[in-house]
Amino acid sequence: MANFDFSKIKKTANKVADKTVLFAKKASDKAVEYAKVTKLNAEIVSEKDKMRKAYQEIGQIYYKLHKDAVEAEYAEPAAALEAAINSIKAKRAEIEELKAANKDMSVEVEDVEIPEEIEAEPVEEIFVEEDSIPETEEAVVEEDIFADIETEDSIPETEEAPIDAE
Repeated sequence: MANFDFSKIKKTANKVADKTVLFAKKASDKAVEYAKVTKLNAEIVSEKDKMRKAYQEIGQIYYKLHKDAVEAEYAEPAAALEAAINSIKAKRAEIEELKAANKDMSVEVEDVEIPEEIEAEPVEEIFVEEDSIPETEEAVVEEDIFADIETEDSIPETEEAPIDAE
C-alpha cells in the first residue's frame, strides 16, 4: 500500500475551497454591480421618457400658439403636422360616408336554395341574443387620443420626439 501524505491533500483541498469562495464572492460582487447598472439604465430610460413627454408638450404648446405664424425653421414640421391632421379629418369623413352608405344596404338571402344535407338550424337560433351575454364588471375602454382633432384648436399627440441629451 502506498504512503499518502494527507496533509498535502488537505492543503490542496483548502486552497481549492478558498479559491471557490473567492470566485463566488467575485461573482456575487459582479452580479450586484450588474444589477446596479441595470437599475441606473432603467432610471435613465425613465428620465428620457420624461424628456420626450416634455419636448412633446413644449411642441404642442408652441404649435397651438404659433400655428398661424410659424417661424421659418419650424415651417416644414408644422406643414407635415397640418397635413397629417387634414389627412385624419379626411379619413374620418370617409369612414362616416361609408357607414352612412352601408346603413341603406341590406342583403337578401331568401332566394338562395340550400341543399337538404347542408340545411341546419335557422340562423336566429345560432346567434346568441345580446341579453343573454353576462356583463363584466370592468369594461375595456379604448381611448382615442386623437378624438379631439375635429376642433380648431386641438393638437394631436406625436409618437416620438428627438432626444439628444445624453
